[in-house]
Amino acid sequence: MNSLMPGNWYLHVKRMVLIWLASLLLSPGANATVTDDETRADPSITIVNHGWHVGIIVPAAQAEAVMPFLQERFYQAQYYEFGWGDQGFYQADEITLPLILRALFVRTATVMHVVSIRQPPSTFFTRSEQVSFRLDEQSLHKLLSAIRLGFASEENNLPIALRMGIYGDSHFYRGSGKYHVFNTCNSWVADVLQQGGFKSAPWFDLTATAIMRWVRKLSVVLERESKQAGGIVGGLLSQAVGIGAT
Repeated sequence: MNSLMPGNWYLHVKRMVLIWLASLLLSPGANATVTDDETRADPSITIVNHGWHVGIIVPAAQAEAVMPFLQERFYQAQYYEFGWGDQGFYQADEITLPLILRALFVRTATVMHVVSIRQPPSTFFTRSEQVSFRLDEQSLHKLLSAIRLGFASEENNLPIALRMGIYGDSHFYRGSGKYHVFNTCNSWVADVLQQGGFKSAPWFDLTATAIMRWVRKLSVVLERESKQAGGIVGGLLSQAVGIGAT
């Protein structure tokens, strides 16, 4: 009977609304111990599922060639992880309903979160689902250039550093663009991947689970096409028209 009291009912509804809205904001998915990169030698990029959103991991050498400022902030990185999102939500110590509603339905400022990784992604993120694959040099450069555009820059073309990040050796930078319900952390990832040659992003379902399912299918296409061509053939993902989350 106590569970039907007005106060308890309000707290239950509030909790359910928070869970639902957070699923829209950061796109929750399941954390699974899946490390596809262990079966591929020297992957160019890795997509990692954090449960609420996905991140993009790229080799440090290539990333620093496009974004030299990374070397000034981070030391001996082997990889970098990038994530873009709402400034308030991404940096919040506590997630509240007003914060979620504001991020979703108001055009808000954004941040870029950068993590320096000194070991293979599968070792650093041991409990996170990952999909890794290689791109040719041109496609990887386009993808990295798209990531660079996610940083807001000062007049000297340098990014605007904000504060320490949320895990590991990481840092927040001011992001470019505005966050809203149609421009989320995962839609940013999908857009960056398309700049690297991916096609047919599941725009109707940009949860973390859908993004991972999408890139897993495309990685299979790339691997199959690569084997047919007798080696790694970059840019073949651009031919994967019609493949999406089903």
